[in-house]
Amino acid sequence: MSSEPLAKFSAAVVAERAAWSGPKRTAVVLRQSELAFEAGDQRLSIPLQSVFDVKVGSVPPMFESLPGVGVTVAYETDGDRVVAAFGAEESVVRKFFPAIFKTILNDTLVKIKHPATRGGRVTGAAFESALLSVASKAVVFDADARQVRIGIDAVIGFSRTQQSIQGADRPAMIVRHVEQGAAVTTRVATESPRTLSLLGRYLRRQYDERLASLRQLSLADAEVKTLITIYSTRGTGVAPGDVLDFPAKQVRALLGSLQKKSLIRRGESGPELTITGQVVVTQYLDRINE
Repeated sequence: MSSEPLAKFSAAVVAERAAWSGPKRTAVVLRQSELAFEAGDQRLSIPLQSVFDVKVGSVPPMFESLPGVGVTVAYETDGDRVVAAFGAEESVVRKFFPAIFKTILNDTLVKIKHPATRGGRVTGAAFESALLSVASKAVVFDADARQVRIGIDAVIGFSRTQQSIQGADRPAMIVRHVEQGAAVTTRVATESPRTLSLLGRYLRRQYDERLASLRQLSLADAEVKTLITIYSTRGTGVAPGDVLDFPAKQVRALLGSLQKKSLIRRGESGPELTITGQVVVTQYLDRINE
């Protein structure tokens, strides 16, 4: 091939358009322009430009179960939408997942508005062109005069929308994240729904992994109320203890417990949420607003 492998490992593979039937042990090879499954003289090549989704953790019901962690790749060929899937060890999948998204998405041209809001207030920022790239712990946008970097651990939510740019509607994503202690939003727009879907899938996977770890947390109702109060009183000059309907001794105990769980930290003007704490509050508010 014209390019060296970016990743190569062995996995059990099954695919709609494969030359074999049922799961088959093959070499999975990721190159700059293709994902290939190779087994002797049998080979299935998937051009990366045709891939529109990569999903970890499940295999389509049309296929038999696969050993290890399942990965499904959806792509277009001859006007049809088809899928291939493989099962591999979790450690292998953890390396493959960001690698394929980096290969597909890096140097993609998008439009960004950053920050679109800061602390809930519209900033008046305009859209600008930028090149998207995916790093191991961030998504990066290189504009003409600056670089905008959104750390994966700083993301507290995102949603899809439509954005009008120069009179044309484009698919867009609103990414909510924390920047220098403030909650901000960044709008990312593109002419390609495929690009946005893949970026959304990448962020969703990383975000869901964080949520899975947060589900292990056990929070009492009083702790949740304290988190929401800290969130609601930020920037107002009002101390959370003055709003909470708890005795001062209990408030101190609650703050100590939340700090041990890395959900709050001591700020210059009192307790403030960590990024993890903001994710917990965001999830709670989203549930009650559904």
